[in-house]
Amino acid sequence: MELKNEYINEKEARAYLKQFTGCDYVFAQGAHRKWGKSDDVELESNAPYFQIMPDTFDDGFFDWYVSERSGRQFFELRETCIIHFLNYRKIWLGLKSE
Repeated sequence: MELKNEYINEKEARAYLKQFTGCDYVFAQGAHRKWGKSDDVELESNAPYFQIMPDTFDDGFFDWYVSERSGRQFFELRETCIIHFLNYRKIWLGLKSE
């Protein structure tokens, strides 16, 4: 896939995720987030925050990701969201192959 500039729109991002995962994902947007699970973590309101979710279903990765990254899935930038998502997908694939 050719990326024409430094910014990735949602359509390009979804195609990028499909290319690397074989699954269809969408971006959810939230108005608030807590970065972490501790009760001491303050609620942030610098919306929008992005989270990647399966469009319908995926190969099981998302369930693992939600469990593994609980409280750390909403990002200020779509691009950062993709980097974290693909990083943990690589970890998950490694665990599956063991």
